[in-house]
Amino acid sequence: MPMLSPYDRVWLDRALVAIAAAEKGPSKSDLSTAPKLNLWIPQVNYRGELVLEGEVKAHPILGDDVIITSPLIALDPDRRWARTTSRWYRLGQCQLVTEQEETAHFHRLKIAPPNREQMQRRLAVYIEHLKQQDEEDRKAQAEANH
Repeated sequence: MPMLSPYDRVWLDRALVAIAAAEKGPSKSDLSTAPKLNLWIPQVNYRGELVLEGEVKAHPILGDDVIITSPLIALDPDRRWARTTSRWYRLGQCQLVTEQEETAHFHRLKIAPPNREQMQRRLAVYIEHLKQQDEEDRKAQAEANH
């Protein structure tokens, strides 16, 4: 595998930080400052990554709007939080999907209510992929430096 571009390396490092944070779980402070995502629904983006779509309140960049999150790292609907590669979210009500839909960029999963096992498997595979990508890039960097 060739080395990652500097941009991709920075993005991967941020994703790895998000993974470590998700493994610990959010602190009260993390959640108290996190934007709230209401009427959220899991989707798969064009890269095959699990994301959430919903109505966000108090997003630090986007304000109050309907958004698609960055790739999802962890999701705990019972404790009402999600972790993406960029930030924590407090989860409001989940939007239920009754039929499968496709749009130009997204394929809505037919999981209503969300199939937790399916999502957890997808997240585990995605996290493993990111960790493997990190390992391969570090190996390529080491070989290039020798």
